[in-house]
Amino acid sequence: MLVGTTTMLAVGLATGQLHLPSLQQVAGTPWGAWGGGVLGAGVILAQLFVAQRIGAATFLGLLVTAGVVISLTLDHFGLEGFTTHPASLARLIGGGMMIAGVALVALF
Repeated sequence: MLVGTTTMLAVGLATGQLHLPSLQQVAGTPWGAWGGGVLGAGVILAQLFVAQRIGAATFLGLLVTAGVVISLTLDHFGLEGFTTHPASLARLIGGGMMIAGVALVALF
């Protein structure tokens, strides 16, 4: 986490894009950005502590599968400004197969 923060700070300073937002800008930040930041921090912490216990393949499989399931939900309901793409039977089966695949990786 320290390396990532340091890298982002260096890039911000090098490109001149580093500035502190005003309170008005902070207040106008969409809720999804705050949620994404919290989830991102959670993923980093999980990489540090959980991945060692469950294995790299299971951990990465969970991340990718969670992304697909969340994407299906966002698409189906048109959340966060996404164009609506109904969760067809084929798409749901695909998501289910990913869940089953992660379960197999975790068990064997």
